[in-house]
Amino acid sequence: MKLLNRLRWLGVVAALVTVGCSDETAGRLSVYPVSGKVLYKGKPLEGAEVVLVAAAPPAGATAPPAPTGTTGADGSFKLTTYEKDDGAPAGKYQVKILTTPPPSADAGILVKREKVVDVLKGKYLDPSKTGLAAVVEEKSTELPPFQLD
Repeated sequence: MKLLNRLRWLGVVAALVTVGCSDETAGRLSVYPVSGKVLYKGKPLEGAEVVLVAAAPPAGATAPPAPTGTTGADGSFKLTTYEKDDGAPAGKYQVKILTTPPPSADAGILVKREKVVDVLKGKYLDPSKTGLAAVVEEKSTELPPFQLD
């Protein structure tokens, strides 16, 4: 009888431990690698943050993820949804782009807020008004360059 009680107790403890350990990927949508480029007046735009906003929420998502990426010196970016450069869920998106000057050699020094300049003057902040769109397929996707003026 004691053995049976011990086994029951161990079963309860094992169940509690299993419930307490959650799978970090549970509830995540499948993502696919996505890259692209941002050009401003025909030249690569460095330091721009590209944000995809779901045109329609993906099936099964409570809050649609907003994949983001930051452009490098050549204007290119890779999107991140859950982990660095993992991509984005398949679907149709509206796009917004935020800009600040690229970091200087003194990146360790805090930049005063009044010195930060939005070179795009807020023109691409509202995804419903930017005119920029993206479609992510269920495979690796390279988006056409975003041409900004």
